Amino acid sequence: MTYLTEFPEFESSDVPVFEGFTDTSWHNDTCPSFERPLKHGVSIRVWVEHQDPQKRDYFVERFAIDIMQDCECLETVLITDDLDQVRAEIKKLVEAGERLTGPLEKGYS
Repeated sequence: MTYLTEFPEFESSDVPVFEGFTDTSWHNDTCPSFERPLKHGVSIRVWVEHQDPQKRDYFVERFAIDIMQDCECLETVLITDDLDQVRAEIKKLVEAGERLTGPLEKGYS
């Protein structure tokens, strides 16, 4: 499944491409999501809402980034409308993920 099948109201041009991420969109979620594994069961999940704020179901801002571990959200680290900010946060998290020596605990930051 892809966000285009799970969320047909989204245009392909509405959703940015995040290198190294897999489409994890599911129609029971409020919007498309994309995930990138790091180490030790830890991953980054990016949520992408509609460009048009009037069409957004859950998030006020367009993007959110969660730190996931074994399919559980440990922390939402960013909520923003700024795609450049999302890309910078992803870069920072990937670099930090390369240094992981074991699983994270809730409230790790």
